[in-house]
Amino acid sequence: MENIKITIDEVLRNIEQMADKFYQQKQNEGYSLLVPTIDTLVHITDYLSNVDQTNQISEYNILIMNLLKDASEALIIKDGVLLADILKYDISDVLKHLLEIEI
Repeated sequence: MENIKITIDEVLRNIEQMADKFYQQKQNEGYSLLVPTIDTLVHITDYLSNVDQTNQISEYNILIMNLLKDASEALIIKDGVLLADILKYDISDVLKHLLEIEI
């Protein structure tokens, strides 16, 4: 359980760094941080799918997956700022809530 919380803390820091790159119009640097960030988010959702699920955890997992779909749409239209907003504000908020509950 503590390992996943460490992973969530790390991905929150990565999201912050990546979003800053996109906001500074450093697209290449932002995209270079995107793949490991998405990989970690997928790892987190896989973990949440495999733990003894409560409705609350399941809802968070579904929310993250839906937000990742939104992020992929921003990626398709090459909107780095929208992508950064989704990751920094929406997904990060969900992850912060996960840190507050028993996983």
